[in-house]
This record gives sequence, C-alpha cells and structure tokens, in this order.
Amino acid sequence: MPGGDLHDPARLSIHSSADDYEPSAAQLGEAANRHSSVGRNHRDLDPETRVVMDRSIRAFNINPRRGVRVIVESGFVEEGDDEGLARFLAATVGLNKKKLGEWLGEPDDRNVEVLFNYARTYAFEGVGFERAFRMYLSRFELPGESQKIDRIMEAFAAAFYDQNPSTFSSADVVHVLAFSAIMLNTDAHNDAVPKSKKMTEEEFINNNRGIDNGESLPAQLLSELYQGIVNNEILTTKERDDEGNLFTDPLKEGWMRKQGGIHKGWSKRWFILSGQPSTLFYFQNENDIDPKGFFPLENVEASRSERDEKQIELRPKMGGFLKSAKYENSGLVTGNHKKCILKCPNSDEAQRWVELLNESSQHHPNGR
Repeated sequence: MPGGDLHDPARLSIHSSADDYEPSAAQLGEAANRHSSVGRNHRDLDPETRVVMDRSIRAFNINPRRGVRVIVESGFVEEGDDEGLARFLAATVGLNKKKLGEWLGEPDDRNVEVLFNYARTYAFEGVGFERAFRMYLSRFELPGESQKIDRIMEAFAAAFYDQNPSTFSSADVVHVLAFSAIMLNTDAHNDAVPKSKKMTEEEFINNNRGIDNGESLPAQLLSELYQGIVNNEILTTKERDDEGNLFTDPLKEGWMRKQGGIHKGWSKRWFILSGQPSTLFYFQNENDIDPKGFFPLENVEASRSERDEKQIELRPKMGGFLKSAKYENSGLVTGNHKKCILKCPNSDEAQRWVELLNESSQHHPNGR
C-alpha cells in the first residue's frame, strides 16, 4: 500500500487503489496488529493504521453504538472483549468526550461492564480522593441524566476503593461522597444559582454526615474537599489533541451545494472545515464516515460571488489550478479546475464560510 495518510492533501499526486480507501479485511487486521498500544494518539500511527483509526474515531463521534461496531470490525478490539474496549476508549485521542460520557453511562449490560473496566484503567493507588476524582472526570464529559451520573460515580467508587482499600471503609462510602462532590461542583459553578442560595461549607459537611455506616467522615477531609471544589471547578480537560482526527471538532461544518467541474450540475454535500491541516472535506451525507473528496487550503482564496451573494468561489492565490481530490471507484483522483463554486443556504452563511476559509488558509503550514 502506498505510504501517507489517505485523507492527507500531501498525497494528491498519488493515484491510490480502491483498497487504500476501503481497507480489506486483511489490511484491517494488519493495521490493528501494528496498533500494539491500543488507543494511542492517531498522529503517532503509521499511515495505514491511521486511516483505519480515523474512520473508527469519526464513527464513534457520530454514533457511539455504531462506532463500537466499527472499532471491533476494524480489529482494534475483539468481539466481546469489554476490557479491551475500555482500554481503547480510555486511551484513544480524538473521541468526542460528550459522546463518550453518554455511552459510558448507558444502562445496557455491556456498557456497564465497559464502564467499570474503564474506571479501572486509572492509576488511583496512593492518590487522594479529590485528585483521583478530577483525574477520572478529565477524560469525558458527564451526561446530564442523574441515573447515568450515578452509574459513572459507582464505577469510580469501585475502582478507587479497590486501589485504596484503607482510605474509606467501603466503596459505598466513596460512591456517596463522589455523587455529593459532583452536586457541589454543579451548585458552586452554576451561574443560575444565586450566591445567596449556594451550598455553604457547613451544609456540605452536614449533607455528608453519617455516610460511613452511620459514622461521619473527618470534618477536615470534607472541609478541604469543599474548598478545593468551590475554588477550582472540576472540568473535563480540553486538549489540543481533541481534534484527534481530521473530522473531530471542526472549525465549521454544514450543508452547501457544490457545482460540478465538468457538467456544472449542483450536488448537495456536507462540508467539514478541518484545521489539522487546513482542509475542506465534503461528504455525501452528514453522518458518512468517509469523505467524497477534499480541497487542501494551501494558497487558496475564498470570495463571495458577484453573481449570487449566497455563492462562494475558491481559487488559487497564485493562479494555475485549484488543488482538489475526490474518491472514485478507481481510487483517489486529483482535480484540475481553476475554481470551485459552492452555494450556501443564505448570504450570512456564505460570509461566515468565506471568513473561516481564508483564515484557515492563512494558518496552513505552507500558506503564504
């Protein structure tokens, strides 16, 4: 298989085979075997494995249930290996943290099993409660449903107590304290709650009185926990690598119509503007995993059309041909057109697209 990321504009001069884009079962297996440390940053992977990983991440971020199937079918995790899936979800960069939290909190038996295995991937031994709790919640976003939150807190409690059995008398105590801590975090940092109504330290301590089989936890422990949370909100960590794959956390996405290069007909496409690197991808449908094609934005200028205020024209700044590529049955095919015309739903959208496209072009590693 030719080297290079198959969604990477640097490969525009290479005509790849159809198998490059839709990996065969053998290729999937080879790629998974090379991914020896399941869940690494996809940018550290070899090009072939990165393509397979890219598809798996996007599939999960669109629909986690479907994404899990793609992860298994791609060979990264064996069917029924809940522990392996937990390790994959815990370590893979680029998974949407909100979708991850929602999926982990689902009540299905498999989700619960993966959740408890997921919590066990953390190194909590010898770590204090508050620090461990922050570590746990840094990788995903808590769902809004209280039953899902409770399951996620229960998994944390089991993992924390298992690694620190002498800190609290039982996992149930950790579970109650964890749920209480997240309630305090919400109360303390929710602007909708008036300052006069926010929970005081005394109220927090009283709320946790008797949670240890009728006994109370040390007041100093609860006081330090209260002060720590009130003064420093527990947040999901926003990493730069949350942009993990080419289609995660895009600069902009939405429907536009694209004019054909030869026949000049209009096709409705879902566009994603990625900043890693600066590239405009288009898909046939919003939830498709694989793009139909893309435009590298190196030395590209976007402008509003004089004929129609809803239209955008993409042209090379230095003249010549506009770099583009699309996937056909024969593989990756490069374009040789002097411009591309896109049509937005309204003029405001067109203006916003133009601004972001030009800004992205300027930040392209090879932009002028």
